[in-house]
Amino acid sequence: MRKAFIIAYKDLYTTFTDRNLILLMFAAPLVLSAIIGVTFGGIAVGGGGGALSDIPVAIVNLDEGVSLSFSGQDSAINYGALIAGVLSGEGVGGAVSGLSRDTADCPAAAAAEGGEGTMTLEQLLAPVMLTSVEEARRRVEADEVAAAVIIPASFSADLQVSPVKPALTPVSIEVYSSPERPISAQIIRGVLDQIGAQFAAGNVTLSALIASLASDPLRISSVFNSSAFNEGIGCVFAGVSSSVVIDRQSISGAEVVINPLVMIGAAQAVFFGLFTANGQASSIIIERKNWTLQRLLITPTPAVIVLFGKMLAVFIVVAVQILFLVVGLTLLASLLGGSPQFIWGTNIPGLLAVIAATALGTAGIGSITAAAAKSAEQAGVIGSIVAIFSAVFGGAFGFMPPPALANLSIVYWGADSFTRLAAGNNDILLNLLVMVLYGAVTFAIGFVLFRSRIGDR
Repeated sequence: MRKAFIIAYKDLYTTFTDRNLILLMFAAPLVLSAIIGVTFGGIAVGGGGGALSDIPVAIVNLDEGVSLSFSGQDSAINYGALIAGVLSGEGVGGAVSGLSRDTADCPAAAAAEGGEGTMTLEQLLAPVMLTSVEEARRRVEADEVAAAVIIPASFSADLQVSPVKPALTPVSIEVYSSPERPISAQIIRGVLDQIGAQFAAGNVTLSALIASLASDPLRISSVFNSSAFNEGIGCVFAGVSSSVVIDRQSISGAEVVINPLVMIGAAQAVFFGLFTANGQASSIIIERKNWTLQRLLITPTPAVIVLFGKMLAVFIVVAVQILFLVVGLTLLASLLGGSPQFIWGTNIPGLLAVIAATALGTAGIGSITAAAAKSAEQAGVIGSIVAIFSAVFGGAFGFMPPPALANLSIVYWGADSFTRLAAGNNDILLNLLVMVLYGAVTFAIGFVLFRSRIGDR
């Protein structure tokens, strides 16, 4: 092991005495993460920790509505207008004929409004109503709004159920979002998902009611014309807006605000760690090209010790880089927030464990790159491809792929660990085990490839 430590010390000395390399590894990732956080995360000086609010969103309702007739009684409904009213804060009046219910008259809807520490849609969104899809897209592309919500013309007709159309027809609302505001766009999608789920549940209930009354047309007329039914339906639609609230809490019940720098910086830290690991590991290729590796191997030094010493240096460099980013983003958040704040949670041992596990996993990936590549240039290409695909699968670019793909990326497991700790959730054991296993397996693969290149030693 003494030989491994000597090899690691030599690589560390070479790395930390190169000024240009230090700037590339530490200053560049911090500056880039800060720019992404401030520009795309909606953080502003004095922003009180970066809580999101007043997200600009354009709404285009093309829904033509649908007319229904029950036993000679006509009614009209426009789900698109209802959604537009909820998002714009104008209420649901006019979306359903005869509907004039106040949330205060509906105990269930009023209870859903939440209490202290919640955020309503009026606080969260800053909507603008438009009639042109082209204009909405233009505003998104000009970064005037975070996203455009476009409701199709057949939305109500597809969503509505009736005795002659007992099943829902699949229908989608288009969210045309700006890549420069990925977090805001995800929040808007989440709000629409919640509203859509309530619509679907309400229509399933209405379908069941119609089915139960189908054999008695006179009863259908009496039920649908009764004041109790209209008040109940009114409360259902009035409760849509009040049920959509944001209430982030920890397990103990205290309000939790996750700084956008955490969500952005966590993934970027692991992403840059992959680049550093691949770059540092390529020193093996350079030493092989300069014949210093061959001279080292003719000494009584097993190949596993040589590779271990190299990867130990990579592990330490990546761990120091991630730690530097954690401290740097903390100082930036404190500066922008106007007061000292530690944005990564209070579990310091857990945070250090995540940094170590992340560095171990990325070092293992670097060992494969160094052992498989034939030249430093080839190692750079392979390392870049691996890092970018890991970042895409891990959600580092503002969107999250299906879980089956995300679970393959160490960027996902590392970023998820940092985000959990920042939210006060210390349940990171699975994340740590996956990253440690990731490092062990990739190092073993790298060692096999390394031995095949240098001979059986």
